[in-house]
Amino acid sequence: MKKLILLVVMAMTLAATLLAVPTKADEKRTASAYPGVPLRLQGAAAAALASTNSTFPAEDAGLAAYLRVNPLNVEKTLTAFDHWEQYGNWVKGYISVKLYPAWHLSFSDLSAPVSVYVDSQGWVVAYLPKYLAPANIMMWTGVSQGSSNLTSISTTALDEALKKVLLAAGVDFAPLQGQVGYYHFQYPEATIIGIWAKVATVPQGQTVNFKLSMVSGTTVYSESVFALAGPNVGAFGGWYTDVEQRKRAYVQGNGYPYPYEFGFSPPKMTPGLDYSYSVENRYYPGNETQGIAVVLIYNLPQ
Repeated sequence: MKKLILLVVMAMTLAATLLAVPTKADEKRTASAYPGVPLRLQGAAAAALASTNSTFPAEDAGLAAYLRVNPLNVEKTLTAFDHWEQYGNWVKGYISVKLYPAWHLSFSDLSAPVSVYVDSQGWVVAYLPKYLAPANIMMWTGVSQGSSNLTSISTTALDEALKKVLLAAGVDFAPLQGQVGYYHFQYPEATIIGIWAKVATVPQGQTVNFKLSMVSGTTVYSESVFALAGPNVGAFGGWYTDVEQRKRAYVQGNGYPYPYEFGFSPPKMTPGLDYSYSVENRYYPGNETQGIAVVLIYNLPQ
């Protein structure tokens, strides 16, 4: 299983057909991307987590990261939870994972409530409840203030939750990270998760964009967005569409930076078209470090 790591170098080789290259002066830097992490639940994992005999709450789960560790002391893992409930030989609870950097003035404590399941067979599953957008896995904690580049994203909220559970049990997560599997329980037909992210330090009155397109024939099940809002003015402004309904999202100085999922307005992304995502400093009289991440759950054409 590939690690869920976003690297610009990989983007240049793996995303050539998925990421449109911007042409305008303010769109020269493409987004960091790692499109192509498999979503799958097979063999023992499917039997343990998605069968009728499973104790895992699959009907309530959305995007998930899972791992099997043997031996695993379930009792020791309890110290990792913010809240938990034990049902015989399995435990379910949640762990808060911070999503924003410590330097952020407005939302340094912004966290994702990652649900976690652990059982005596060694299965550890970190998952988002189905009502939370997949973009909740995006972590901006590695971004430096004043940055205009996002070279890599080495972890997600799901990976961090798994790490916390294993650390409590005395298990080193690092050598096991390559064994982590990913799956979306509400989109069992989906086979890939892709994340595109961009950071820019934006002067007042300016906008920095990146463009994204999926090849024709791609099936997009979910498109969700999470912003790194400017720390001085505040937060995520929301989304809007242009005349062609292809300008998706922007960051400016109003609202709150919670991840959200596009529904029917604007329409779902149409593969084969270019879409523009923007970070904008509309009000603050200085430079604002902002970012925007797009998380897609999809299948490539056969």
